[in-house]
Amino acid sequence: CNLEYAVYGWHPYWVGTAYNNYDFDLLSTFSYFSYELDPATGSYTSIHSWKTTPSITMAQAAGTKVELCVTNFGSANNNTFLTNMTARQTFIDSIIVLLNFRNADGVNIDFEGVSGSNRNDLTSFMTDLSVQLKAAIPGATVTMATYSVDWNNVFDFVALNNVVDQFIIMGYGYYYGGSGTAGPTDVLYSGSIWSSYNLIRSINYHLDNGVSNSKLLIGLPYYGYEWETTAGTIPSATTGAFSSSRTYSFVKTNSTGNYGNRQYDFQSETPYYIYQTGGNWRQAFVGDEESLAARYD
Repeated sequence: CNLEYAVYGWHPYWVGTAYNNYDFDLLSTFSYFSYELDPATGSYTSIHSWKTTPSITMAQAAGTKVELCVTNFGSANNNTFLTNMTARQTFIDSIIVLLNFRNADGVNIDFEGVSGSNRNDLTSFMTDLSVQLKAAIPGATVTMATYSVDWNNVFDFVALNNVVDQFIIMGYGYYYGGSGTAGPTDVLYSGSIWSSYNLIRSINYHLDNGVSNSKLLIGLPYYGYEWETTAGTIPSATTGAFSSSRTYSFVKTNSTGNYGNRQYDFQSETPYYIYQTGGNWRQAFVGDEESLAARYD
């Protein structure tokens, strides 16, 4: 089929050769995760087989664009890198070489935990990266992973919109392993029972603050979480005694027993499963075809 929308997919290195089962025809961009940034130098601590992985050749054979995702996590690491002009230039030079080595199309910047004090540093870095990369590789793309909630006002979207080709909201983590309440990882609507932060609010925040509609993508999880809770109703407080991520495939594979009684919360558009073990309540919120369809729509 011909894609009518951008469909962007990350391939994390730790899933190994899972790319052998990807239908690359259904992806517009294949993002290889990741170039692990050394914030002090701008070089990398690992690129996880970027130079040799067959996945890039397979994606290109299907006409899918390829980007190299670059990761840097934590406010200290991001401050170290973003305020060091030498490290920033070393990185730009390095990424141009690596993209040319695989004839790839662009770079995806996944800097998480950036402090609001580095807002201008981030903007100037993204501008330098975009200008130099596009000059060195005509047609190259620069994309960014952005936060579902920009708590620290990190992103100057008006300025970034001029130099970034796509913004991909990390549309997950609204409820997480350490949450005090069990709930959907990727709340679509809050209804009357969930936190006021949700996917719709995140999308509107980006659009209202300067991101072009045509440049905005939403990243959705194929996982959720399971918690021990104080009750068998939703919403319920978590006890802190147990929490674990649960993938789509884990629930699908174990669709009997604990996951045999699928229920659906229409306020957030999310399937959930409630059961007891050892006399304690457990609740799992994990998306599937129905909830993903609601979000895609």
